[in-house]
Amino acid sequence: MTVRMPHVGPDPFPTQWHYTLTSNFSQDGVPAEWKPGAPHAWGTEVFAIHFDNEPNHVSLSQDDLFVAVACKNSVEIYKNDGTGAKKLSLDTTPQDWTVSHLEWRVRESDQNKYQIVVCTNSQHHAQGHAKRDALTQVYSLDVESWRTTAEPGLSFNCLPWPLRSKSMLSETAGKLLLLSLAHNDEQVEDAHDSPAGKIEVWSLAKPALCCTIPVQSEFTLWLEFSPDGSNVGVASTDQILRLFDAESGILKHSTEPLGSQINGGAFSPDGDKIACTCSDPRAAVQIFGTDGTHLNSIAFQPLTRSLAWSPDSSTLVYGAQGGFLQFFDLNLEKVSQFWRLDYPGIRPSPLNEPAEIQFIDDGRRILFATGMEGGVEVYSMEDNLKQRYEPASDSNFVRGKKRSSISWSPSHRKVLSLDGDGHLRFWGL
Repeated sequence: MTVRMPHVGPDPFPTQWHYTLTSNFSQDGVPAEWKPGAPHAWGTEVFAIHFDNEPNHVSLSQDDLFVAVACKNSVEIYKNDGTGAKKLSLDTTPQDWTVSHLEWRVRESDQNKYQIVVCTNSQHHAQGHAKRDALTQVYSLDVESWRTTAEPGLSFNCLPWPLRSKSMLSETAGKLLLLSLAHNDEQVEDAHDSPAGKIEVWSLAKPALCCTIPVQSEFTLWLEFSPDGSNVGVASTDQILRLFDAESGILKHSTEPLGSQINGGAFSPDGDKIACTCSDPRAAVQIFGTDGTHLNSIAFQPLTRSLAWSPDSSTLVYGAQGGFLQFFDLNLEKVSQFWRLDYPGIRPSPLNEPAEIQFIDDGRRILFATGMEGGVEVYSMEDNLKQRYEPASDSNFVRGKKRSSISWSPSHRKVLSLDGDGHLRFWGL
């Protein structure tokens, strides 16, 4: 007998939203308060840039001088000087693909000192199955003539970059990570569904292939360089976290299967630890030493996915579906902050997951996108004050369409928020 499951449609998101916390940040038992003037409504930002070409990601150059915005089939580049002056539109190839990831690299001793890594994705159907292809291209940018040039030897047909892997680059080592397709002698009908693909580590200076790392299971869910570029962390659907040498590709350490899907990971800034988020609430966050030692298991919510380390590697912040955010103090081995935004009548989903978590202002503040209701928040651990940037109360913006992509400009002390209505907004702290 065939049992038909009832169709469950998406939860509707309203155009109006009532902000309610079920748990707030606090210091010594005193709840955090809004900084005077907060929360801030769209339209009151310092200035904004509007995009019509489906923008999805914002990235600042490491020297804080330029802003790049990934759109459907182009990358728009601006000076980060408070004027919104556009400098360049980089059209990507193929034209019908979507820019899904971009990063900057700054080379101090080179005339064309800027490189931009652009990853574009396409999804189509072959033999009845959805198949996703990707193209990664490295461009050099000459800011004197404002011209871009595709770097020879640094164009790759590959698999899409994993969603929760933050960076393809190691600035320190000058290397690039790729999820490659099967090699010519290993052709398969759909490399995304096969372990025949490999992780490749490329040198950007030569360019040259440094090493390959075999993919251990059907999908690679997270991969990242260690801070010094000497190691590569990898998480796959076999629920195992692995550490490889970035020069030789040799496996250095691996965990036992963790008992649930690994949703994401991050190296600590000191390079001594790896944290990963998992789907099992009994061990939603697990922390390992890079020598393979298991350090902590933290119970939290199902589908904990986003996480970030403090600059001194002493605090870990992580978010989960349902509007949950939590701080864990590694020195005290206890939870130090717990925050939750209420979503009455809305099921836990990516629509209400705090994401893009990042420590800013030398670790004194935390910045995160609260969810697809359109909010971005900053919390200061120094003075226990909050700021929030959100759609105006009379806005007709349909909440739930798209979460904000955010970045921090340290030299200008501004939060950059690429919001669901297609505007890149610049907010002063």
